[in-house]
Amino acid sequence: DVADLVVIDPERLKSDISKDPIEIEDLRLGGAMRMVRRSGSIVSLVAIGGKIVFENGRFAPDFGKRRYGRLLHSTHRGNGGTR
Repeated sequence: DVADLVVIDPERLKSDISKDPIEIEDLRLGGAMRMVRRSGSIVSLVAIGGKIVFENGRFAPDFGKRRYGRLLHSTHRGNGGTR
């Protein structure tokens, strides 16, 4: 079995998140503009499916070019918002 993992530095949560969001052009979304809050170096490592995709501020060279994980569908059927 494999797992997804995110490693964060809790001390940086106090100071590394930008106070005001900024607007960026996101090439992964076809150049659409979106608002983001930069998180500095809070996240030091991300692994998807047991493979490292982000470490020390850099994405893996093949990130976005290959599939790392898989979508897990819920087995729970909701009640449509009614109680």
